[in-house]
Amino acid sequence: MIRQTTTPSAASAPRHRLSGHYEALFRQLRFLQGGAAPPRTVGVTSCKSGEGVSTVAVNLAICGAGSGCRILLVDANTMSPSLARTLLVAPRPGLADLLSGEAALEECIRPTTTERLSILPAGPLSAADRADFDWSRLEEIIAQVSSDYELVIFDLPPVEALSPCLVVASLLDGVLLVVEAERTGSDAALRSKRQLCAADAKMLGVVLNKGR
Repeated sequence: MIRQTTTPSAASAPRHRLSGHYEALFRQLRFLQGGAAPPRTVGVTSCKSGEGVSTVAVNLAICGAGSGCRILLVDANTMSPSLARTLLVAPRPGLADLLSGEAALEECIRPTTTERLSILPAGPLSAADRADFDWSRLEEIIAQVSSDYELVIFDLPPVEALSPCLVVASLLDGVLLVVEAERTGSDAALRSKRQLCAADAKMLGVVLNKGR
């Protein structure tokens, strides 16, 4: 289990140093199971918003692609999506369009400027759209993309009330919990861990983020 991997804040660390942390995190994921097959679908979540989940997910995906793996990055944070903007792709059609039945999977996955890295953006933002989501389709979508890519990384919303995080996390091979070093207390982190475990999500470990 990944007990703790510290990633410093981007403002305080040189780019090459940050890359080294994410490369180490990716290696730990690939060899996490020892002789068993590594997880193919991994969620990244946090106790609350603003702890750096998207930064960790994007950099982990880029490191994976750089190692030669075919990676799919899924923006499952439909409440506050950011990956389409970060990776400079069109925001829709995306996951929301898939879950509402308005688009097919092949329409929604797009390449990025990073070789071997593709993205499935979140799609539309409105609460009305989210109310029409058919979350029962998600298991089928996950099965399909996990057969096409060596690793699928899900940028998840925080673990909190009314969040779909627990629904998605329970369908994945494992979940990383991002904890902001200077902001999130141990009680909040433990509470989030218990919520994930209660939802039958497999905890892979904790990423201690934004350490000084």
